[in-house]
Amino acid sequence: MTMDKQVETELKLQLAPENWPALVAAPLVRDRVKPGSEELLQLISTYYDTKDWALRRAGMAYRVRQTGAAAFEATVKMDKGVVRDGLSERKEITVPLTDARPVVREFTAAGLDLAKLVQAASLQPLFTVTVARQVKLLQLDRETVAELALDRGEVRAGQKTAPIAELELELKAGSLKTLLTYAVALAAQFQLAAGLQSKYEQGLQLLGEPVRNRKPAQPAGPALQKLLAAL
Repeated sequence: MTMDKQVETELKLQLAPENWPALVAAPLVRDRVKPGSEELLQLISTYYDTKDWALRRAGMAYRVRQTGAAAFEATVKMDKGVVRDGLSERKEITVPLTDARPVVREFTAAGLDLAKLVQAASLQPLFTVTVARQVKLLQLDRETVAELALDRGEVRAGQKTAPIAELELELKAGSLKTLLTYAVALAAQFQLAAGLQSKYEQGLQLLGEPVRNRKPAQPAGPALQKLLAAL
């Protein structure tokens, strides 16, 4: 399978944090971890838009992320993708930064003329997402590699906060069918729920903005089986 590097394919899942140690220690996870791939990352992501929501109206979410002490990048995610039952397939473009200031023209070389919509000076911070991320690369079969990320932290918009505790399985190489088959097995063993809201949507909700996904999380097993059957 040849993957489009600008398309992020991931499953957002939920499990109570007190059960995370059992999950990562289970043979279903432990025996698939690629040696040397485990990391613990501190991520601070600030989301931006203009005063009149120019990016959101165009179906985009813009964030600047700091990883650790001195690594910065800006990412634009396109809303015009496939989102269903915890699975999202969205186009995203990322450019490296030298500091935490948002940029616009740097996206042109990556195929996104963001300057047609906004100027960097017009971008205003909306909210911040701070998480500790535990990352492992999993070799699911000969061709398929997925990144397992366990995020715990909070979304903060002014004085309002909301907790984050979620699992993400992102397809890095290989087959979506293999990823879904694996996720079905994981959900069956640990009673995972399908996460329906992105961090961006959680931040918008804190701001009092209407969001698409406001339903409570549902059991992941039936939803994943449905996705698998549709392939």
